[in-house]
Amino acid sequence: MASSIRAGVARLPASCTAALLMLVDQAAVTAEDLKRLASAWRRQPDYIVAARYGMTTGVPAIFPRSVFPDLASLRGDVGARVLLQRNPDRVVRVSDGQRRD
Repeated sequence: MASSIRAGVARLPASCTAALLMLVDQAAVTAEDLKRLASAWRRQPDYIVAARYGMTTGVPAIFPRSVFPDLASLRGDVGARVLLQRNPDRVVRVSDGQRRD
């Protein structure tokens, strides 16, 4: 997982202010879910904005440019969730109101 995130972050243009990360198998995520995340990020662009479903906070999530170095430093079978856990005070949680753990 980490290598895919690193590859993506490395290819972002310098003008990119944030990156949306989600998993390929998140078929239940709707356009409305992503719009809610984007809206929350526009209100607080310095924060990580992540989906909350049940008791879990995770991807899809929007990471501001300030977190790109942390994303680029991930190694092994680790995803971006570790950054959500490491920085709980910098995470805005957006409930989708439908999915459950």
